[in-house]
Amino acid sequence: MSNFCLALCRFCLSAWLGAAALFVTAGVAEIKSNKFDAATINELVVARFPHYYNFGFTLVGIACVTSFLCLKNSGWSKRRSVITGATSLLALMIMLVDYYQIFLPLMEMMKADTLNADFEPYHNASKNINMLSLSILLVSAWVACWPGPKNRLVDPGES
Repeated sequence: MSNFCLALCRFCLSAWLGAAALFVTAGVAEIKSNKFDAATINELVVARFPHYYNFGFTLVGIACVTSFLCLKNSGWSKRRSVITGATSLLALMIMLVDYYQIFLPLMEMMKADTLNADFEPYHNASKNINMLSLSILLVSAWVACWPGPKNRLVDPGES
């Protein structure tokens, strides 16, 4: 069971980092393409970003839980499990703060006909807090995916 949890933890962390990068890259490309007016861009953001957060909460939540379930995995140290779990939990908490304190008010602003003066600070805060949580998750994924002493590849010439 602990091998399954380890594989699932690694998968979820890597999947979320890739999905988030693709999502943001595609969204920025749409905005910079000048093919959509501001109202359409706002509609796209309001339609898509709840899925971004739900997908992120699911994958990071699973990674967090499975990282702690890996405590008994012989290929992983307790320290590594705790570091991965703690960083995943920290990123999940940051994502929750972002969602409730920044994203939801930002989404309400985008549903209005015109953006108010608070839009830019909220948007910048959302970008920064997302970058923070993804950076923390990058560390978490790096620790999770780094081969343990029993899993390191050995050069055939070293045997």
